[in-house]
Amino acid sequence: LSTIGTGIWPRFDVQRGAPAKRQKRNLAIQAWFDEWAAECWPMHPSGLAGIQDVAARECFSSGNALIRLGYSNAKLTVGIPLYLDVYPGRMLSTQNDTHGTKNEWGGETVNGIAYNRVGRPVFYFLWDNDPKSVQPVNLNVLKVPADEIIHLYRPIQAGQSMGAPILAPIVDTIHKRAEYVDASLNRKALESAIVAFLTGVNPVDAWKGATAGINASPPRATDQNGRPVGTMQPGQIVSVENGHSVTLNNPSSQSDYDAFNSMVMHDASAGTGIPYNRLTGDVTGASFSGERIAMLPFARQIEVWAQVYIMPTMVRRIVRAAVDAAYLKGIVEFGDFDQFGRQLRDDSFWYL
Repeated sequence: LSTIGTGIWPRFDVQRGAPAKRQKRNLAIQAWFDEWAAECWPMHPSGLAGIQDVAARECFSSGNALIRLGYSNAKLTVGIPLYLDVYPGRMLSTQNDTHGTKNEWGGETVNGIAYNRVGRPVFYFLWDNDPKSVQPVNLNVLKVPADEIIHLYRPIQAGQSMGAPILAPIVDTIHKRAEYVDASLNRKALESAIVAFLTGVNPVDAWKGATAGINASPPRATDQNGRPVGTMQPGQIVSVENGHSVTLNNPSSQSDYDAFNSMVMHDASAGTGIPYNRLTGDVTGASFSGERIAMLPFARQIEVWAQVYIMPTMVRRIVRAAVDAAYLKGIVEFGDFDQFGRQLRDDSFWYL
């Protein structure tokens, strides 16, 4: 899903001072933020836009994405020690879950998240390594304050503290489609296997020419009754004695795979909210106006994802953390503080 596009970026707008001074100040702050955003992800050069894209994709695929606001003495080139990292939802450790009892903050610890008595997260318990790593590692649990973690997910029901993958409503349908594909491939393999049945023949010495029965060197394979099984090859010439006949099987090549696959993918389209043509890449029989009509509700869905969940949950908190760090380092002034992070530029769905 193109929820992020080329990135969701803040527009800084300092309101105090003369217009010329405000414009110069806005340009300077925007240049500082763009420079920090380009290197805020030490693990990858894509920077803030890459963090947003990976977090959104992780949220769609697994239901949850965790972004950690890290602070280090190793300063970035723009002078603030703030860096970002993104983790999958499986990094949450459930070892400290309270299972219905109260924790020390008056709430419960569920799915690796400790809540206080009013239901606000106070700590996240994370594995220090990926539990699904291909290399064996020793796992330890880290207790990370909630103000250093951005938990990106989309709640479907009230009281929901973890997200669900976008494919959750149709996972059983997709599994059945995979089974049907495997069965279709096996059927095609059997259909391509031509078998010859010899009647009125002594199987010991029937074949003459390229296949010599049990007298071949090395001996041919035999069936469960000990009778030799001959083989056929392209361009092979086999002589059959008078009174003997050869009958070939006639496998059926009919299949309803296309109809079944279309039905399954239409169900997947309805379950995910993604238009069928966009989900499958199949535009057979589609017109431009029909495609446009199908994309209108999808564009609205993308807008909801961006405006309701991604911007307030992830982007605004990242911008606020960066501005806070810049203020402590003297890069921005106190009078500018309240204007930061108020406006966000979203280019994720303009082309729809």
